[in-house]
Amino acid sequence: MLQNGVLEYEVFRIAANSGYACLPKISVIINKEGSHKEKEVDLLLLHDSDKISLIEITFRNKIKRSYSKT
Repeated sequence: MLQNGVLEYEVFRIAANSGYACLPKISVIINKEGSHKEKEVDLLLLHDSDKISLIEITFRNKIKRSYSKT
């Protein structure tokens, strides 16, 4: 389930059905001092017609594992 992004698309479906303008699985390019990095964001959500939220969706178990590695 983690590899196929089922949870991300389910959250996208719920947000879209709730009336929010949103996009799943987008790439964000950060341009800083002539170099750039590309990052993936699970959900872009437009709300209040002038604000966007970039949302990362993950399982709690995955978060615990990533913290224990550092």
